[in-house]
Amino acid sequence: MPIKTENSPLLGLRFVGQSPESLETHCRHNHDVSCHSTLMRARSIFWTVFIVSTCLTSVYVLGTTFSQSSHYTQLSRFAGIEDLDYVDNSSDFAGGFVETVAQNIRRDQKKESTNKSPYSQVQTLSFQIYTGGAPAFIPDETTGKLKHNHECRGLNSYGLPEDSDSLQCYLGLEDSAKDVQHRLGIMTDAVNRAYDVSNKDPSVLKIFLAPEFFFRGKDGAFAFASEESEEANGACSDICHILKGLENIAAQKRFEHWLFLFGTVIGSEALPKEDTYDYQFYNFAPLFKGFDPAISKRVGKNFLVPKRYVSNIDFLTPLRHLTNRTIAMELLDDVDLSVERTLMNPHANNHKKYDNQMWAKYKDELTELGYNMIEYGWVYMDEIAFSVE
Repeated sequence: MPIKTENSPLLGLRFVGQSPESLETHCRHNHDVSCHSTLMRARSIFWTVFIVSTCLTSVYVLGTTFSQSSHYTQLSRFAGIEDLDYVDNSSDFAGGFVETVAQNIRRDQKKESTNKSPYSQVQTLSFQIYTGGAPAFIPDETTGKLKHNHECRGLNSYGLPEDSDSLQCYLGLEDSAKDVQHRLGIMTDAVNRAYDVSNKDPSVLKIFLAPEFFFRGKDGAFAFASEESEEANGACSDICHILKGLENIAAQKRFEHWLFLFGTVIGSEALPKEDTYDYQFYNFAPLFKGFDPAISKRVGKNFLVPKRYVSNIDFLTPLRHLTNRTIAMELLDDVDLSVERTLMNPHANNHKKYDNQMWAKYKDELTELGYNMIEYGWVYMDEIAFSVE
């Protein structure tokens, strides 16, 4: 019996008016040789068209995908294309496809070479120094009995950590300006020592890390100066001097291939008495990319990384806020609570987040001063993505 066919967009042929199953059944029942021959030819045509169409569709999809992909180098290695100038043109279609892939490989290799990071290795140099509270009592070297820690005397900065029942004190100089310069001197010495032992290869990125709380001050934080105070001190507060000092460290030719994370700076800002809290609190990390000032500027190289959450180790609870002062009885003669300026412990007062809205408020001003604020912990530099937490 005759078989009607019509064009199909996918397989090329399809049966019309009678399914292949009914035709096969008809042939089986009638034992018609010509019918079986027709059925076999139909099956051959069907599978030939199906296979060819599938192959052409696959090649088209692959060709489109490869033309948009940036991984041609891996493709060339996988396919064994070592010499990109060699193309087998035995087939016009295949030759054109391979030539297109080869051209894209060469184009992306050129692009990758221009965007490649100048660094192939990283060397981390860490400055290890204790930055927590100092113990209020230390053992006497002769008798072994506990005695007052002489470093805490006269500072009026005693407090109790939340995770301990041993009193501590914040260390620092009474004159906050001298305190800042002394801390900058210690940091400079640490950086110089790190440089002496560092790898001088320019393809090695050196990352200098200092611990959290390095810049704190004897009252638990350095205060953001008021406008009147800034005018009286040359418009540069303690925190301003800290940042300028760190900028000067990074702006040296020998540190062109260095990244500095100078610990953190603890800051506070007094608020009106009617506010729920006496102060706003800030804890941020100054991050600097070193550079040669003779050939480059500091644009895009200064960053501030605000810390979001206050932890139970960030502050001491001052003596004036302790409900049980029996643990401090021996110290009361050494403490003048009338002049105590130790900051309250925000965490103990359910102040669980730092007041980072200030950074958002002054973001444009920070940009004018040459600083970029890293709001969500990520910074992209020299074709490398860094996360700071």
